This record gives sequence, C-alpha cells and structure tokens, in this order.
Amino acid sequence: MGWASQAPQQHERLRYQPEHDAAVVALNSSANYLGSAVGSSLGGDCIACRIGSFLPSVCCQLSSFGGFTSTMFDYVQ
Repeated sequence: MGWASQAPQQHERLRYQPEHDAAVVALNSSANYLGSAVGSSLGGDCIACRIGSFLPSVCCQLSSFGGFTSTMFDYVQ
C-alpha cells in the first residue's frame, strides 16, 4: 500500500485525537517510515541469506495477523 494508506490512516487518527493534530500526523508518518525501513531491511536480509522462498508465506501470515488485530480493535470500540 505504501503512500496510499497514509491519508486514510491520518484521518482516522485525527478523529480520535483532534486536539493533538500535529503530533498525530507526525507520529503516524514516523511510524510509516519506520515500518517501511524495517520491512525493507528484513526483506533484503532474507534475500541475501537465500531464504527468499519463505517470504510469501511469512508475509501472508503477518497480513492475516494484522487483519485480525485490526478487526478486533474495531470490534472492541
């Protein structure tokens, strides 16, 4: 998703914390950049160590976990 997900995420975060708008946007952007850097680093390390064939399986599992936690977070609220 990358850049396409930042605006909707920021909109949702601002809905919960409108009085801290600058901090919310800054933290959300920082988290996106950090996640991108960590993911790129880990992916590059996996490819360099010749374990790239496991990446689709691991990514599918992580995406499923993320979807599950997002659904549960929405359900609790």
